[in-house]
Amino acid sequence: LCTDKFSPGNESTGARNEWRIFATDIDEESVKSAKLNVQANNLDDRIEVALVPRTRRQVSQDPANEAGDKPPIGTVDDDVVGPVQIAMEAFRDRYHYACASDNDTALFDFCMTNPPFYGTEAEATADRMGDGRSRTDMSVSEGVYPGGEVGFVRDMIADSVQLTNSIT
Repeated sequence: LCTDKFSPGNESTGARNEWRIFATDIDEESVKSAKLNVQANNLDDRIEVALVPRTRRQVSQDPANEAGDKPPIGTVDDDVVGPVQIAMEAFRDRYHYACASDNDTALFDFCMTNPPFYGTEAEATADRMGDGRSRTDMSVSEGVYPGGEVGFVRDMIADSVQLTNSIT
């Protein structure tokens, strides 16, 4: 669950329910802001916000990554590919969740994301084609993903194949 700069602490994410929420984001400022909002809404006991690393696709297609097509060592586990797997791995690490076997993992009722819509920063910041209005204010990590929305969804589909029995 990506937090964006506002927070997962509203009614649609469980404030009025008994859900426990593990929210993740790759942007440190968004995580800080979301944690403050969770605290302000007295939801610390139900919502945890965690900073996670970028996906393999984000690292490998980052122009600043001169290592080529593989993420730098220590950035992303070799078995972790997309946004859902990274969130699941962060949960596992945070709670030291021990699996009985390699096929066993934590179970989640659902996974919700707010996919980035743009493939490049230039695309995300350009005025809208139809009416020339500026785009909504967003951070690069919030609005840009290699391959845009389609690339993000492809990575989620790859994750879902790996996590078939983890999200009910």
